[in-house]
Amino acid sequence: MSVRLTVPLQARAGEGGGGTDWSVTGGAGHDGMSLLGFLQYLWERAGLTVAPQGERRRWADCHRVLQDVVSRVAISGGAAGEGCYVVPPFDVSAPDRHRAAFARFIDGLGDREGMSRRRLLLGAVRSWSDTPYGQRLDLRHHPVPVFVSHAVGARLRRGAPSVFARARPTGSEQVVVAAVTRSDAGNLSVVAAAVMLTGCGFVPADSSHEVVMADALYGAGREFYKPLRYDGSEDTLPDFVLTDTDPPTAVEVWGMGEQEQYALRRDRKRQLYRLRRTPLIEWDPGDRLPDLTRR
Repeated sequence: MSVRLTVPLQARAGEGGGGTDWSVTGGAGHDGMSLLGFLQYLWERAGLTVAPQGERRRWADCHRVLQDVVSRVAISGGAAGEGCYVVPPFDVSAPDRHRAAFARFIDGLGDREGMSRRRLLLGAVRSWSDTPYGQRLDLRHHPVPVFVSHAVGARLRRGAPSVFARARPTGSEQVVVAAVTRSDAGNLSVVAAAVMLTGCGFVPADSSHEVVMADALYGAGREFYKPLRYDGSEDTLPDFVLTDTDPPTAVEVWGMGEQEQYALRRDRKRQLYRLRRTPLIEWDPGDRLPDLTRR
């Protein structure tokens, strides 16, 4: 597949990253696919929206399937497999094993002949730490830090406030795809980015409450997947879908019931589920979790 991004991987030096890329819903419009849409596309194609069976999925498992998908995607007119570096798991027996591949990835980044060259870096977040100019982003399994300016960081948080909630459930992860370049000092700096919240073996979630539900479903031994919004045209896009029932069961986490517009949308979705005879499991985070065992 060929993907055209809203953030150009080559632009005139000094140009911004493209303010249209901070959508929380991802998607592919007439201007191209946002970084969040691209991240969701990779996750779905790699089968990572489906809950793991047995042992929880690790980053090593994610890397293997993501790398396979990336190797077959041409980004913004480039050759398939180029333009996106998926951080590999650290190999204790060979700590320098991936150094050459990363060196090839960053070769050519930065401003040259009046053009700024960028590429995509994809990995799981280990930490964010403040710097005088913004934040330092460290990725799991990866020794090289990435730097985020105050402006880019602020836009990132405005676009995905739930991803950056202070109190996130234990076991949740942040996954980031960032368009990066090299500064004059040789550091990797973020031009634009998208961050996705995950839990339960890196299954995506739109909120901390969804992480709790996904982990509870996994703990109950249920088979389910997470529908993603970038390709979701249904008027009842559920938070999760149980696939071990016939017909499949929709799972909804009503996290903002006190907001009038949200309550209206919730009631409309309930009505559509009834009309379509779709089984429904509901949870208001103010209440106890429902019984999630299969009957």
